[in-house]
Amino acid sequence: MEYYRGCWLTVEIPSDRKSDENAMLKALAKELPGIYLRFVTSPNVRQPTAAEAFVPETHGMAGMKRQDFESREEKPVGAQTILMIASDVLSNLNV
Repeated sequence: MEYYRGCWLTVEIPSDRKSDENAMLKALAKELPGIYLRFVTSPNVRQPTAAEAFVPETHGMAGMKRQDFESREEKPVGAQTILMIASDVLSNLNV
């Protein structure tokens, strides 16, 4: 099942970690099946970082919301959830 189909994730990696891209791809694809992954080398990061995520309005995660207590407005958290999952995977990856 590819639950995350239609969603995408951008991961920034340092230039010297380019060789670890395949291991990161496998780990992220296992945890986020169906997601579109894009790796970008960046001189500004020291370790792989989940940088940006997108969840289309038609995806089930688009309905995930939390209340903003300052304004009582409901804010979408689908992309934030993907970033948290990816950050966890990247921090636990032994490469």
